[in-house]
Amino acid sequence: MSKQITREKIIRKIRQIRIASRWLLNEIIDDLNPSMNLNCPICNFSGETEKFKPYVTRCIFGGGKLLRHECPDCGVIFGTQRMLALSPQALEQEYVEHYSCFNEGDSTESEIRTFDYLNPKKEGIYLNFGCGKWSKSIEYARSKGYQLFGFEPYAKDEKSNYIINDVELLKSMKFDGIISNDVLEHLRYPDQTLSFMSSLLKDDGIMIHTTHCYNYACEYTRFHLFFFTGNSLKIISQKAGLAVEDTDRIDTKIFRKLI
Repeated sequence: MSKQITREKIIRKIRQIRIASRWLLNEIIDDLNPSMNLNCPICNFSGETEKFKPYVTRCIFGGGKLLRHECPDCGVIFGTQRMLALSPQALEQEYVEHYSCFNEGDSTESEIRTFDYLNPKKEGIYLNFGCGKWSKSIEYARSKGYQLFGFEPYAKDEKSNYIINDVELLKSMKFDGIISNDVLEHLRYPDQTLSFMSSLLKDDGIMIHTTHCYNYACEYTRFHLFFFTGNSLKIISQKAGLAVEDTDRIDTKIFRKLI
Protein backbone atom coordinates (compact mmCIF):
# COMPACT_ATOMS: atom_id res chain seq x y z
CA MET A 1 0.00 0.00 0.00
CA SER A 2 2.80 2.44 0.90
CA LYS A 3 4.48 1.83 -2.47
CA GLN A 4 1.21 2.63 -4.23
CA ILE A 5 0.82 5.86 -2.25
CA THR A 6 4.40 6.86 -3.03
CA ARG A 7 3.86 6.15 -6.73
CA GLU A 8 0.71 8.29 -6.78
CA LYS A 9 2.56 11.14 -5.06
CA ILE A 10 5.35 10.96 -7.64
CA ILE A 11 2.84 11.02 -10.52
CA ARG A 12 1.06 14.03 -9.01
CA LYS A 13 4.37 15.84 -8.53
CA ILE A 14 5.41 15.20 -12.13
CA ARG A 15 2.09 16.62 -13.33
CA GLN A 16 2.55 19.69 -11.14
CA ILE A 17 6.04 20.25 -12.57
CA ARG A 18 4.70 19.96 -16.13
CA ILE A 19 2.00 22.54 -15.41
CA ALA A 20 4.49 24.94 -13.80
CA SER A 21 6.94 24.53 -16.70
CA ARG A 22 4.27 25.27 -19.29
CA TRP A 23 3.10 28.39 -17.48
CA LEU A 24 6.66 29.60 -16.93
CA LEU A 25 7.13 29.48 -20.69
CA ASN A 26 3.84 31.33 -21.15
CA GLU A 27 5.03 33.97 -18.69
CA ILE A 28 8.27 34.51 -20.61
CA ILE A 29 6.40 34.81 -23.92
CA ASP A 30 3.85 37.24 -22.47
CA ASP A 31 6.56 39.42 -20.92
CA LEU A 32 8.25 39.66 -24.32
CA ASN A 33 4.96 40.54 -26.03
CA PRO A 34 2.96 42.80 -23.67
CA SER A 35 -0.58 43.79 -24.66
CA MET A 36 -0.82 47.32 -26.05
CA ASN A 37 -4.60 47.54 -25.76
CA LEU A 38 -7.21 45.92 -23.56
CA ASN A 39 -10.94 45.31 -23.81
CA CYS A 40 -13.06 44.87 -20.69
CA PRO A 41 -15.01 41.58 -20.95
CA ILE A 42 -17.82 42.96 -18.77
CA CYS A 43 -18.64 46.43 -20.13
CA ASN A 44 -16.57 46.35 -23.37
CA PHE A 45 -14.59 49.47 -22.48
CA SER A 46 -11.55 49.48 -24.74
CA GLY A 47 -8.33 51.44 -24.47
CA GLU A 48 -4.58 51.48 -24.08
CA THR A 49 -3.21 49.22 -21.35
CA GLU A 50 -1.96 52.26 -19.39
CA LYS A 51 -5.58 53.24 -18.72
CA PHE A 52 -6.16 50.01 -16.75
CA LYS A 53 -4.76 49.68 -13.22
CA PRO A 54 -2.54 46.56 -13.00
CA TYR A 55 -2.65 43.93 -10.26
CA VAL A 56 0.20 41.42 -10.04
CA THR A 57 0.52 38.26 -7.97
CA ARG A 58 1.55 34.63 -8.49
CA CYS A 59 -0.48 31.44 -8.85
CA ILE A 60 -0.01 28.94 -6.01
CA PHE A 61 -1.01 26.15 -8.42
CA GLY A 62 1.94 26.54 -10.78
CA GLY A 63 0.33 29.16 -13.02
CA GLY A 64 3.22 31.62 -12.79
CA LYS A 65 2.81 35.38 -12.69
CA LEU A 66 -0.77 36.64 -12.72
CA LEU A 67 -1.24 40.06 -14.31
CA ARG A 68 -4.78 41.38 -14.08
CA HIS A 69 -6.26 44.80 -14.84
CA GLU A 70 -9.01 46.98 -13.41
CA CYS A 71 -11.46 48.47 -15.89
CA PRO A 72 -11.59 52.27 -15.48
CA ASP A 73 -15.25 52.24 -16.54
CA CYS A 74 -17.11 49.43 -14.70
CA GLY A 75 -14.43 48.70 -12.09
CA VAL A 76 -14.12 44.93 -12.64
CA ILE A 77 -10.68 43.37 -12.13
CA PHE A 78 -10.14 40.80 -14.86
CA GLY A 79 -7.51 38.47 -16.23
CA THR A 80 -5.14 37.05 -16.90
CA GLN A 81 -5.36 37.73 -20.63
CA ARG A 82 -3.98 34.30 -21.45
CA MET A 83 -6.62 32.54 -19.36
CA LEU A 84 -9.39 34.67 -20.88
CA ALA A 85 -8.11 33.82 -24.36
CA LEU A 86 -8.38 30.05 -23.85
CA SER A 87 -11.01 28.21 -25.87
CA PRO A 88 -13.71 26.40 -23.86
CA GLN A 89 -11.95 23.12 -24.60
CA ALA A 90 -8.56 24.44 -23.50
CA LEU A 91 -10.04 25.94 -20.32
CA GLU A 92 -11.70 22.62 -19.52
CA GLN A 93 -8.35 20.88 -20.00
CA GLU A 94 -6.77 23.29 -17.50
CA TYR A 95 -9.30 22.16 -14.91
CA VAL A 96 -8.86 18.48 -15.77
CA GLU A 97 -5.08 18.79 -15.32
CA HIS A 98 -5.51 20.82 -12.15
CA TYR A 99 -7.82 18.28 -10.51
CA SER A 100 -5.46 15.44 -11.46
CA CYS A 101 -2.75 16.77 -9.15
CA PHE A 102 -4.36 19.23 -6.71
CA ASN A 103 -7.23 18.78 -4.25
CA GLU A 104 -9.91 21.36 -3.52
CA GLY A 105 -10.47 22.54 0.02
CA ASP A 106 -13.62 21.36 1.78
CA SER A 107 -16.27 24.05 1.22
CA THR A 108 -19.13 22.10 2.83
CA GLU A 109 -19.69 24.55 5.69
CA SER A 110 -19.87 27.56 3.37
CA GLU A 111 -22.21 25.78 0.95
CA ILE A 112 -24.58 24.76 3.75
CA ARG A 113 -24.64 28.36 4.99
CA THR A 114 -25.43 29.57 1.45
CA PHE A 115 -28.13 26.92 1.09
CA ASP A 116 -29.75 28.15 4.32
CA TYR A 117 -30.18 31.63 2.77
CA LEU A 118 -32.72 30.07 0.39
CA ASN A 119 -34.97 29.26 3.35
CA PRO A 120 -35.43 25.86 1.71
CA LYS A 121 -38.57 23.77 2.06
CA LYS A 122 -38.68 19.98 2.17
CA GLU A 123 -41.00 19.87 -0.87
CA GLY A 124 -38.72 22.16 -2.94
CA ILE A 125 -36.09 21.11 -5.48
CA TYR A 126 -32.71 22.85 -5.32
CA LEU A 127 -29.41 22.95 -7.21
CA ASN A 128 -25.81 23.48 -6.14
CA PHE A 129 -24.30 24.84 -9.37
CA GLY A 130 -20.61 23.97 -9.76
CA CYS A 131 -20.69 21.73 -6.70
CA GLY A 132 -17.22 20.20 -7.21
CA LYS A 133 -16.30 16.67 -6.26
CA TRP A 134 -15.29 16.94 -2.61
CA SER A 135 -18.07 18.84 -0.86
CA LYS A 136 -20.46 16.96 1.38
CA SER A 137 -23.18 19.62 1.23
CA ILE A 138 -25.51 17.57 -0.99
CA GLU A 139 -25.20 14.54 1.25
CA TYR A 140 -25.79 16.71 4.32
CA ALA A 141 -28.86 18.49 2.89
CA ARG A 142 -30.42 15.22 1.78
CA SER A 143 -29.85 13.70 5.21
CA LYS A 144 -32.01 16.56 6.53
CA GLY A 145 -34.78 15.79 4.03
CA TYR A 146 -34.02 18.46 1.38
CA GLN A 147 -33.96 17.66 -2.34
CA LEU A 148 -30.61 19.20 -3.27
CA PHE A 149 -28.89 18.22 -6.52
CA GLY A 150 -25.47 19.24 -7.78
CA PHE A 151 -24.18 20.24 -11.20
CA GLU A 152 -20.50 19.75 -11.96
CA PRO A 153 -19.43 19.54 -15.64
CA TYR A 154 -15.88 18.57 -14.66
CA ALA A 155 -17.01 15.54 -12.64
CA LYS A 156 -17.95 13.21 -15.47
CA ASP A 157 -16.43 10.27 -13.61
CA GLU A 158 -18.36 11.00 -10.41
CA LYS A 159 -20.73 8.17 -9.49
CA SER A 160 -23.64 9.84 -7.76
CA ASN A 161 -27.38 9.81 -8.28
CA TYR A 162 -27.51 13.47 -7.27
CA ILE A 163 -24.62 15.07 -9.19
CA ILE A 164 -25.51 16.04 -12.75
CA ASN A 165 -22.79 16.53 -15.38
CA ASP A 166 -24.96 16.46 -18.50
CA VAL A 167 -26.10 19.96 -19.53
CA GLU A 168 -28.99 18.61 -21.60
CA LEU A 169 -30.32 16.71 -18.58
CA LEU A 170 -29.97 19.86 -16.48
CA LYS A 171 -31.98 21.86 -19.03
CA SER A 172 -34.92 19.51 -18.54
CA MET A 173 -35.18 20.36 -14.83
CA LYS A 174 -36.64 23.30 -12.90
CA PHE A 175 -35.58 24.41 -9.45
CA ASP A 176 -37.05 26.40 -6.58
CA GLY A 177 -33.62 27.75 -5.76
CA ILE A 178 -30.02 27.64 -6.98
CA ILE A 179 -26.84 28.22 -5.00
CA SER A 180 -23.17 28.43 -5.87
CA ASN A 181 -20.05 28.73 -3.76
CA ASP A 182 -16.89 30.31 -5.22
CA VAL A 183 -18.12 29.76 -8.79
CA LEU A 184 -18.93 33.15 -10.36
CA GLU A 185 -15.28 34.19 -10.53
CA HIS A 186 -14.47 31.09 -12.61
CA LEU A 187 -17.04 31.77 -15.33
CA ARG A 188 -15.68 32.95 -18.65
CA TYR A 189 -18.98 34.63 -19.54
CA PRO A 190 -20.65 35.25 -16.15
CA ASP A 191 -23.69 37.11 -17.52
CA GLN A 192 -24.46 34.28 -19.95
CA THR A 193 -24.10 31.61 -17.28
CA LEU A 194 -26.25 33.59 -14.85
CA SER A 195 -28.88 33.88 -17.58
CA PHE A 196 -28.70 30.10 -18.10
CA MET A 197 -29.09 29.50 -14.37
CA SER A 198 -32.06 31.86 -14.33
CA SER A 199 -33.72 29.78 -17.06
CA LEU A 200 -33.55 26.77 -14.71
CA LEU A 201 -35.53 28.57 -12.00
CA LYS A 202 -39.24 28.30 -11.42
CA ASP A 203 -41.05 31.63 -11.73
CA ASP A 204 -40.71 32.46 -8.03
CA GLY A 205 -37.27 30.88 -7.63
CA ILE A 206 -34.18 32.74 -6.39
CA MET A 207 -30.43 32.27 -6.52
CA ILE A 208 -27.85 32.77 -3.78
CA HIS A 209 -24.22 33.10 -4.91
CA THR A 210 -21.34 33.20 -2.45
CA THR A 211 -17.81 34.22 -3.40
CA HIS A 212 -14.90 36.08 -1.85
CA CYS A 213 -14.38 37.65 -5.29
CA TYR A 214 -17.00 40.33 -4.91
CA ASN A 215 -13.82 42.01 -3.68
CA TYR A 216 -10.20 41.59 -4.75
CA ALA A 217 -9.49 38.53 -2.58
CA CYS A 218 -8.24 34.98 -3.15
CA GLU A 219 -6.30 36.38 -6.10
CA TYR A 220 -3.58 33.71 -5.93
CA THR A 221 -5.05 31.33 -8.54
CA ARG A 222 -5.20 31.73 -12.31
CA PHE A 223 -8.65 30.15 -12.33
CA HIS A 224 -10.22 33.30 -10.83
CA LEU A 225 -10.99 35.29 -13.97
CA PHE A 226 -13.04 38.11 -12.44
CA PHE A 227 -13.28 40.12 -9.25
CA PHE A 228 -16.65 41.88 -9.27
CA THR A 229 -15.61 45.24 -7.90
CA GLY A 230 -17.07 48.61 -8.88
CA ASN A 231 -20.28 48.45 -10.92
CA SER A 232 -19.49 45.15 -12.61
CA LEU A 233 -21.83 42.90 -10.60
CA LYS A 234 -24.80 45.16 -11.34
CA ILE A 235 -23.90 45.14 -15.05
CA ILE A 236 -23.69 41.36 -15.42
CA SER A 237 -26.89 40.94 -13.39
CA GLN A 238 -28.83 43.32 -15.62
CA LYS A 239 -27.48 41.60 -18.73
CA ALA A 240 -28.78 38.31 -17.30
CA GLY A 241 -32.19 39.80 -16.50
CA LEU A 242 -31.58 39.70 -12.76
CA ALA A 243 -31.63 42.06 -9.81
CA VAL A 244 -28.94 41.62 -7.16
CA GLU A 245 -29.46 42.26 -3.45
CA ASP A 246 -27.06 42.38 -0.50
CA THR A 247 -27.28 40.11 2.51
CA ASP A 248 -25.80 40.43 5.98
CA ARG A 249 -22.61 38.81 4.62
CA ILE A 250 -20.24 40.63 2.26
CA ASP A 251 -19.50 37.41 0.36
CA THR A 252 -23.14 36.42 -0.28
CA LYS A 253 -25.65 38.00 -2.69
CA ILE A 254 -29.27 37.27 -3.64
CA PHE A 255 -30.28 37.22 -7.32
CA ARG A 256 -33.91 37.51 -8.42
CA LYS A 257 -35.53 37.56 -11.84
CA LEU A 258 -36.47 41.03 -13.02
CA ILE A 259 -40.23 41.43 -13.33
